[in-house]
Amino acid sequence: MAEFELGQQLAIKAAQSKDIHNQLSPVEVFRMDGEESCEDLQRAIGRLEIREVVDEYPSMLEEVYFSRHATDKYRYKTTEEIPSYKSFVSDLLGDKPLWETGAWVFYPWNGKLVHFLPEDLHYELRTSRNNDAVLPAEQDKFRKFNVGVAGLSIGQAVAYTVSIGGGSNKMNLADRDTISGTNTNRIRAGFDSLGLNKAVYLSRLVYELNPYAQLTVFADGVTEVNIGQFFEGINALADEVDDFPTKVRLLEEARFRRIPVVRAADIFDGVQLDVERYDLHPDQPLFNGKLDKEDIKMIMSPAYSPREMVPLFLKLNDGNGKDQRSRRLQRTASLMGVSLSGAPQLGGTAFMGGAIASYVLRRIACGEGPDSCSIRIDLDNQVTRRTRDEHRYLRRVV
Repeated sequence: MAEFELGQQLAIKAAQSKDIHNQLSPVEVFRMDGEESCEDLQRAIGRLEIREVVDEYPSMLEEVYFSRHATDKYRYKTTEEIPSYKSFVSDLLGDKPLWETGAWVFYPWNGKLVHFLPEDLHYELRTSRNNDAVLPAEQDKFRKFNVGVAGLSIGQAVAYTVSIGGGSNKMNLADRDTISGTNTNRIRAGFDSLGLNKAVYLSRLVYELNPYAQLTVFADGVTEVNIGQFFEGINALADEVDDFPTKVRLLEEARFRRIPVVRAADIFDGVQLDVERYDLHPDQPLFNGKLDKEDIKMIMSPAYSPREMVPLFLKLNDGNGKDQRSRRLQRTASLMGVSLSGAPQLGGTAFMGGAIASYVLRRIACGEGPDSCSIRIDLDNQVTRRTRDEHRYLRRVV
């Protein structure tokens, strides 16, 4: 009896925890530049359940200084030896104690209270190692380039990589699914996150990196009811949804609004990249013309079933059977729903797809992005076979 009651208690607590964790609990940002900032923070500390305080503010300021004065990094061991450092900090923040500057941010999902630099300094710090690889004007354009990400499996890699790179301070994130055990081979989540909505979980990752981000979370995914809201204010769409009817509606809406679309599909050890520049070519066909009108009609038919995805999957990812990779793709597609419960996906190529999509979005933001295209980036061809050919060449030379 006691064991039965224990099991019931655990089940009840697990259900309660799942409901609580899936609630949208926004970060609380206490900016210390107002007249009543100290009082607001004092009151918050009294009501918040703070488990940990993180304050690395002095070291962050030092990093900002050295990013602006690179030569001093090699002349002095510490900032205490630098004659101008105190005046540098004073010019930046005034003469207040450091704890009264910047912002204190509370994360309700982990109970941490973290001290951040003011927004512009925080952004400067985070992107300082991008310098020269990305020019200041390009970085600023990327920061102001708003992206909507629909489908947060490989889409998580896209959104997180964009955020890491200092892009898209404003993002719309959509997915109705929750994190499952099989997702953990390709998304940044542990088993303690199972059952969490993917959009809610990703928003937490981004906020922990940048509490000043402006995120709109669509935990029900993109629907006919909210599709207009999802597209509101975005400059580009990262389409990573699996559901074909939703995918078609997203592309139709993007074409209607003349918004570019980037799609990166992880296929085995490669990525299928598709860019659809509806901003440049508003009359171009959906899916870069890979699916014809009859395919689209079938997808949007009430009789459509996920099993019919297989031939469309092959069309979109060049499963024409003309080479070894394509034949393997055809074989895999035939096993979906038979011995495979879904398309095989690998974490490495999911992250690679995220990096590639992020790169394309940055180039589009800077006005230098690719035109509409369909490109296969294949590690087997670029690494394994090329290395084998190089080895054969070197053996002949030697």
